[in-house]
Amino acid sequence: MGRRLPDGTVNVIQAYLEADRPVSEIMEVTNAGRSTIYKIRLNLEVFGTPYPPNTVKRGRPCTVLRIHKLRLLDYLENRPTAYLDEMQDFLLNEFNLITSIYTIYRMLEWNGWSQKATQRRAAERSESLRSAWIGRLVI
Repeated sequence: MGRRLPDGTVNVIQAYLEADRPVSEIMEVTNAGRSTIYKIRLNLEVFGTPYPPNTVKRGRPCTVLRIHKLRLLDYLENRPTAYLDEMQDFLLNEFNLITSIYTIYRMLEWNGWSQKATQRRAAERSESLRSAWIGRLVI
């Protein structure tokens, strides 16, 4: 997409188009190209402005909604030493929501749960719970 015309030129083109002047006359007065004038005329008809409005790129919707995030943070208040796979199981049991561990990790990072704090909390866990978790990984 090329550069936009100066506002003064666009205003002149718009005034001439509203006055139903021929495109060749508008080209002579403004030194704008034929296709540019036709595009401006089409945009005025469709959008009401000489150029199309800016569009916002929506992207992919989040898997973890606000309610899921709040419940997971409540869960972490009660169980601050929970592992990511336990959080994943919690979301599956509570909301029937299938998410990846990395999605949960990103959500925790966005909410201020750092890896350092998580490691510190994980070090405080009992040895029996740690061995049970490793046993689940092997199976």
